[in-house]
Amino acid sequence: MCWQTGAVERIFVVPDWRDKGLVEYLIAKAFEYHYGNGRTSVETLVNETDDESKRLLTSMGYSFSVKLELLGLDLES
Repeated sequence: MCWQTGAVERIFVVPDWRDKGLVEYLIAKAFEYHYGNGRTSVETLVNETDDESKRLLTSMGYSFSVKLELLGLDLES
C-alpha cells in the first residue's frame, strides 16, 4: 500500500515470488510515486524483530531512528 501521506506499508510477497527482486521493484515504484508528488521522505513501519525486512529497507536507503513499542493491557485486572 502506498499512501498519499508519505508512507509505504504492508508489502507481502507469496513464497513462490520471493527472491526475484519484486519487493525492491515495488518499493522503488513507491519512491517514484512519492517523489513525483512532492514528497522528500517516505516512512514505513517494520516490526523491530523483522531483521530481514530491516536489512532490505536499509539497503534501499531507509534509516530506522525511531523504536516503537507495542504495549498490552490486561482487561481482566
